[in-house]
Amino acid sequence: MEKPNLQEEAYYYLKNIQKWSYFISLVGMILLLLSVFLIFFFGFTFNKLVNLDTMNDMGSMPEQATKFGGALMLVIYIIIIIIYFFPIYYLFRFSVNLKKSLKKGDDYWLGNAFKFLNKHYAFIGVLMIFGIIIYGIAIVFTGVGLIMGSGLH
Repeated sequence: MEKPNLQEEAYYYLKNIQKWSYFISLVGMILLLLSVFLIFFFGFTFNKLVNLDTMNDMGSMPEQATKFGGALMLVIYIIIIIIYFFPIYYLFRFSVNLKKSLKKGDDYWLGNAFKFLNKHYAFIGVLMIFGIIIYGIAIVFTGVGLIMGSGLH
């Protein structure tokens, strides 16, 4: 088995990184698939519960509003799953390409592996910036709501 042109210690750490990244990406994919099945299961179950006449008799929300809320939540969860798919996929591709590089001793696969690791971290970084912006907007709206609600306007 030929190794890439690496020091023994670097080879050892890359092999360890490859195993852990493969494990993490597989568990992530399994959890995403499980989430998809659970979301659809609970979505259909929720819609069946809305159709029961007893819910409307107890003074709950109207049926159309409840169905819209359930559909909206389904769409939001699907969008979240799609967003989380990409970093897990990039991590998986990194792991597979790193394994090929370590097995074949080919620098091409090592470069390809790091290309996917770069995509993984770039995606996580953009997602983090987006999250910070959302938190900032929420803080501003909370502050405006508190000021308007307290009568200080």
